[in-house]
Amino acid sequence: MPTRLCSLRQAGHSARSWWMLAAVIAIELLVAAVVGMTLVDERAQVEERAAQATRNDALALERELAAIVRSCDIVLGTVIDEYHRELASGGIEAVRLNQFIAAQAARLPEAEGVRVTDAAGTIRYGSDVAAGARVDVSDRPPFRSLAAQEQDGLVISRPQRTRTDQRWQVMLARGAKNPDGSFAGMAFVSVPVENLTQTLAQIAVPEAGAITLRGADLGIIARYPDPDDGDDVVGQSVVAKPLTDLFKTGADAGTFRATTPLDRIERLTSFRKVAGYPLYLTVGRAEGEYLRSWKKSATITAGAIALFAAMATTLALVAHRTRRHLAQAKLEIRRLAHTDFVSELMNRRALLESAELELARARRYGKALSLLVLDIDHFKSINDTLGHYAGDKALQQFATRVRHALREVDLLGRWSAGEFVAVLPETDVARAREVAERVRQMVAATELTLDGAPRLKLTVSIGIATLAASDEAFDTIIARADAALQDAKNAGRNRVCG
Repeated sequence: MPTRLCSLRQAGHSARSWWMLAAVIAIELLVAAVVGMTLVDERAQVEERAAQATRNDALALERELAAIVRSCDIVLGTVIDEYHRELASGGIEAVRLNQFIAAQAARLPEAEGVRVTDAAGTIRYGSDVAAGARVDVSDRPPFRSLAAQEQDGLVISRPQRTRTDQRWQVMLARGAKNPDGSFAGMAFVSVPVENLTQTLAQIAVPEAGAITLRGADLGIIARYPDPDDGDDVVGQSVVAKPLTDLFKTGADAGTFRATTPLDRIERLTSFRKVAGYPLYLTVGRAEGEYLRSWKKSATITAGAIALFAAMATTLALVAHRTRRHLAQAKLEIRRLAHTDFVSELMNRRALLESAELELARARRYGKALSLLVLDIDHFKSINDTLGHYAGDKALQQFATRVRHALREVDLLGRWSAGEFVAVLPETDVARAREVAERVRQMVAATELTLDGAPRLKLTVSIGIATLAASDEAFDTIIARADAALQDAKNAGRNRVCG
């Protein structure tokens, strides 16, 4: 019974230790979840700030570019009005018209001259047109479109190279009409792409960021900065799908995240149409740039959480093992305190505690209870002749045989030197005699094997006592059993009395 109690207590200590470890892990998971949600929220805030920055930059550039295009449009309109006036007057004074155009061109620092063609596409007048010069631009898309009256108002061309030095430029043009309404030519300005790139460069682009100006077909007009490999990107029209989707909906602005096809960099990009004109701006910030600080902070935080979890788990495991070892040590101490060192049965103290409990249970429920006091006959002579080591071996083998002869519920303990006590719950005197006789015969029929000594045969004298109504404590019943044992000894030993 004490062994079973020890096992139950050990299981209880182990369960509490495991629950403590589970609680520590649950707290770690909770902390990790809270920190994780905080990091996700912080990332969302960082992304929103980055998106707002790109929107602000796109808005600022849109106003700047709109002002440039508007200035060109106003100058072209003014020149066309003057050209119309002179056509209506019946003749054109070339010198005066060129001076007028030059004065207007001075208002456009981003453009390279203002020129006017005739109906055939030959440049006749302009701020920088030399006398007698005849330059044909009839093959240029803006001229063809205006001459065919496919478009009215301001026309903005795709980027095209100049015939002289092969630089990229964008042509802005307006058509002119004769008094009878027929096509009379066009006025146009050329804006170098490098000038537009310088305008884009006014925005401080973060590392791996990109600003792009695109035309009506989303082809690139200008980009800042150029890709690291230095390839000429003007005219390329491959764009990320989110931008294509925005463009198809007719949206004037929007923000999206996508990989830029040009350089395969993941960016957060704001898109904006230049108000009133077929020009589109994109301002993008690389995810690796705007999330760098967050990732560093997240890495440090994750490392701290991992370190905290590792330390907490280690401490919990150490505490768990310490509690388990302490519990085992306590149980071992308790076992040693209740176990006879030689026979490994209950000692006298443990037997008394257990016997009192059985006695109380038997009295409470009106059950029978019997007691056997067993004394090895002439045990002292074994110690005297063969030594205490042999005596201890004899006790161990005797205890094993008696234990096997009893039931699992029966209690057996060492009472004194060669004396043992067995408590038999729910056993009347007749049944107790049967058990005692079986034990006596088993002991008498068994030879004990001792190291370095001839086989030894033992006999045992047994006294029996059964619980009586007058028994108030264990002492009274064991006194009767002890008296019966003395009767067995006086009667010649190796017998059962009681």
